[in-house]
Amino acid sequence: HYPLRRQRQMCIRDSHGDVKLPGTKVAYLNESTPLKIGELLYTCTPRQIIVAVEATTGKERWRFDSRVDEAYLKGGGANCRGVSYYQVPDAQPGAVCARRIIWGTTDVRLGAVDADTGTPCPGFGQNGFVDLKDGIGQFRAGSTAITSAPVVVRGTVITGAQVIDSDVRPAPSGVVRGYDAVTGQQLSLIHI
Repeated sequence: HYPLRRQRQMCIRDSHGDVKLPGTKVAYLNESTPLKIGELLYTCTPRQIIVAVEATTGKERWRFDSRVDEAYLKGGGANCRGVSYYQVPDAQPGAVCARRIIWGTTDVRLGAVDADTGTPCPGFGQNGFVDLKDGIGQFRAGSTAITSAPVVVRGTVITGAQVIDSDVRPAPSGVVRGYDAVTGQQLSLIHI
């Protein structure tokens, strides 16, 4: 089984195409852990391009570019460690975003796309994104980012953020927040 597993890893690594270009001063960390739901693997690239590939062949089904603000990449690097999955309990089968992929971005946003098509979820924030910069104070672009996959518990998307120590004063808040997995509306927060 090992050769087949290695072959799949190579398909996923080689297919996303998001690699550091020569002369680029942005740090690239390709650290995403793929998430397997049904017959698809979902992953994100360092620049938060979300990709769905067939688990058995590595063939790409869809991709969605988060279009992360370049200033945040230059300030904090390009990194995405994973995505999360949520199935809306009462949604009609096949309805847009009944099954969704949710992730955070380096430019401090939370995104949601349809798990089957990669189309932004229209009822989630604005055009599938929620801006998380409100309430965390002033900060330099790149001194805070969401790099880890959020956790979804009972319809609440829970996310923290990386904060670069000793980068700026005052530093951005290390707040952990909860958002409605369908609408993106903020539900709770814990300041750390």
